[in-house]
Amino acid sequence: MTNNSNPIQNALTIISGKWRTQIIWQLALAKTIRFNKLKSLLPGISDTMLSQTLSSFEQEDIIHRHDYQEMPPKVEYSLTKKGKELLPILHALIKFSEDNDQKSDEFYQILVNELALSKLSPNDFESLISDPDLKERIANLLKK
Repeated sequence: MTNNSNPIQNALTIISGKWRTQIIWQLALAKTIRFNKLKSLLPGISDTMLSQTLSSFEQEDIIHRHDYQEMPPKVEYSLTKKGKELLPILHALIKFSEDNDQKSDEFYQILVNELALSKLSPNDFESLISDPDLKERIANLLKK
């Protein structure tokens, strides 16, 4: 949880770490997702790390955990309003990377591949992105 008086440090605490931005991104793509599906989209993450990160996000009000109280257990995760407010930050980081990194095409290709894996339509995907330049860039890659 963040409790530092420095707001920039607070924001960085929420998104820093190997898996945190990737988990937020997958939740944004899926809208609602179960633990095992999320884990399958994050190759290399352990059950413990995913569980700890989701628990931390829940405490920080970044995600909502919905437990259906049925057998077998069914739990789904989704971004809260506060979690969705992080998406423009992630988009800004993507834009920064694009403007300052020669490998941005590789990143966008990964993004397009994730789109295909998530079975999210391009229109749904584009609705997650507010930056018109970023939308155009992704649209061009989708046409390839």
